[in-house]
Amino acid sequence: MFVIAHVSDPHVDGSAERADRVGRVARYLRGLSRPVDAVLLCGDIVDSGVREDYEEVLALFAGTAPVLALPGNHDAPSALFAALGDQPGPLSDSPHRCLVLGGIRFVLLDTTVPGQVGGALGAEGLSWLDRTLADPEAGAARTIVAMHHPPVPVGHPFVDGVALADSAPFAEVLSRHPAVVAVLVGHAHTAGASSVAGVPVLLGPGVASTLVLPFESRPGDHAVVTSEAPPALALHLLTGRHLTTHFRVLG
Repeated sequence: MFVIAHVSDPHVDGSAERADRVGRVARYLRGLSRPVDAVLLCGDIVDSGVREDYEEVLALFAGTAPVLALPGNHDAPSALFAALGDQPGPLSDSPHRCLVLGGIRFVLLDTTVPGQVGGALGAEGLSWLDRTLADPEAGAARTIVAMHHPPVPVGHPFVDGVALADSAPFAEVLSRHPAVVAVLVGHAHTAGASSVAGVPVLLGPGVASTLVLPFESRPGDHAVVTSEAPPALALHLLTGRHLTTHFRVLG
């Protein structure tokens, strides 16, 4: 069994409150009797792309498991990967990365678009993904695709307006590659499950805050997220090709 701790949207900003929320997640992972095999930071790791904030996050997770990270719309990819240093999966000529850990192939996509909240892969990114998933020499038996922006609607008008713009061609690419076990995403600040091209899509809950669905709002309250909810994470248990997900709220 391979266990992935799916951690998304910490939005660390130098404040003690955000650091404490991330610290609660890290302490939970350290307290497990069986260590997880990977920590996946699924975007919006920090709030303003400051390298020192990335270093703070990595220090909090030090000693838990290998850290895999990909950028969200709040991140600065160059600062993120500079902070990662010699972590698995160094950047190549592409902003996207592919690495194998514990016999699992992780395809980490950069769906950010400079200056925009929403995301896209574009023609080049989709072509890169198609070629990478087709590569028979890259541990293709079990593949996890991870990115920040959801390729599916989540049921909130704001979030759905800033999701993955090219979700239809993304689904077409996935439909050609049965090795993909799941797509792991962030951005929506909510625990959730859906599917695309028959592949499970699992949304990581927000560490910094939690999405408020329109029908959960109080009259006159138009907040998209609330920080009143405690931080949360997802644990994905992969046995063979079977993936089971457990969500944990750290109250």
